[in-house]
Amino acid sequence: MRKLFFLFFATSLFFFSCGNDDETSPQNADQGTMTVTKNGDTFEITEFTNRIIIAEQGGREGRQLSLNCEVDGGSLFVSVSNWDFQNPPVNGIVVKSYPTNEDAFDPGPDTDCIDDPNFTFCDGGEVTYSKDGTTFYSDFLDDDNYRGIITISDNDTDKRTVSGSFDVKIEAFPPTDPVSSISLSGTFSDVKY
Repeated sequence: MRKLFFLFFATSLFFFSCGNDDETSPQNADQGTMTVTKNGDTFEITEFTNRIIIAEQGGREGRQLSLNCEVDGGSLFVSVSNWDFQNPPVNGIVVKSYPTNEDAFDPGPDTDCIDDPNFTFCDGGEVTYSKDGTTFYSDFLDDDNYRGIITISDNDTDKRTVSGSFDVKIEAFPPTDPVSSISLSGTFSDVKY
């Protein structure tokens, strides 16, 4: 039986809980800007703890770029990932659109996948938001007809900056009754990682 790998999503929570390391953007430098709209309210973000994680899974090298910041008293993580078969730049990621809310067995047209003998490797995006003990994920949205998007429009690997946008819906997991969801959109410019 084949296994499907959307890079690092299972291990992302471990890395999100880690403290600063050498791959985290400096706290006192100009870190770029992000504008986030959460359920109609707009927030300007200028402080981040971003990471690029490069690791191997199933014999392939993958990388995940995660933009991490505080929004409206909660923690927001906007992450994209790709694999070695996509030829990502050294210390960077592929400039493209990354879908979220993907059905693991029916990836959308923007998803790049490759089949190996035992695994299928796909790139993708994920958004997570935690506040007041509740965590919301893009991957658990209970709407099969909706797919969010994270677009990376520029990645300067020399300066280690990234620009782009996102538009997603996220839902509490485990599910709440009534169902609790959040709409998030935003743009980011020259954000350091």
